[in-house]
Amino acid sequence: MAQPVVLTSSSASVGVSEESTPNMEGSLIVPSQLLAIGGDLTLQNEIFLHNTQMQTVRQKYSLRPVGTAQAYEPIQRRFTEWCDERQFVDGQLATESKLIGFLQTELI
Repeated sequence: MAQPVVLTSSSASVGVSEESTPNMEGSLIVPSQLLAIGGDLTLQNEIFLHNTQMQTVRQKYSLRPVGTAQAYEPIQRRFTEWCDERQFVDGQLATESKLIGFLQTELI
């Protein structure tokens, strides 16, 4: 069975580069490769949802005013570093539990 082709593009990572633009490295699965998965509808749906989420995140960041991006950048950088230090299984994905933990240990 053929494996799906994965292209490096962007993801929901909350990181920000030094130029105050989002650092959203990750992957999108090429839609033309969905049939190569072998008809697994659940997997196809997960791929679709993943790709849709990544597109939405990129759009959100592209519409963010420069001043807002600059204001959020230091906290986002601290959050991603905090997540990396703790080596969470889901990486830098912002969850309610992580945000509470980050706020309590780093900001409050």
